[in-house]
Formats: sequence, structure tokens, C-alpha cells
Amino acid sequence: MGTTTGKRIDQIEKLSQKVKLTKKEIESAKKIKLTILTEDFPPVNYNQKGKLTGFSVEVVREILNRQGKPDTIELKNWSESYQRLKVEENLAFFSTSRIKQREKMFKESSKKQFLNYSIIC
Repeated sequence: MGTTTGKRIDQIEKLSQKVKLTKKEIESAKKIKLTILTEDFPPVNYNQKGKLTGFSVEVVREILNRQGKPDTIELKNWSESYQRLKVEENLAFFSTSRIKQREKMFKESSKKQFLNYSIIC
């Protein structure tokens, strides 16, 4: 993991510490198996010789690792990911293009994107 990625993770952790959850909520969240989807969007996320990589993938993997969660990141096309997000539970999608045609489709985690990241669940 690069220095920049490490700094981003540390900033995300500091922000997450401000969110107050009960022990019950934390235990419940630990039991959820989250499937994480992303699209081919080099250099952010892409397949290189059969391995999913890119700087956003590194950040998400490190978050999963620090939470003791398995790497469940799947590379899918945007259309398939969007259809799955509409009908399946416990899915997240990261690092996609924000274009005018998609604006009304989502409620983002933040109008202001933290470190240019938004996670859509």
C-alpha cells in the first residue's frame, strides 16, 4: 500500500470515529456479508493480468482488511452493477463516473465528496 493510500485510510478512520454506534449495531454490522462492486475505470480500478487493482481498490481492500472482512470486490460493468443495486441487499458500489444522466438515480453518501470518494449502498 502506497503512502498516499495510507494517508487516505487514516483520514477515513478519523472520520469514522466520529460516528457513534452502539455495541449491538457494531456486532450486527460485523455479521453482514457485504459484496462490493466496481467497474473497469483505469487507473482507479481495473483488471491487470487477472488481478483487480487500482488506487481505489487498494483503499477499499485496506478498509476491509482493517475491519477483518474478506475481500469481496467484484469487477462488473456499470449496467449490471446498477441493476443488482436496485434489487439485492448488502451491496456497495465504488468509483464510478458521475455524469448528468446518473444524477437523479442516487442519493450519495455526501454532496461534497470526501477525498473524491463516494460509496453508494
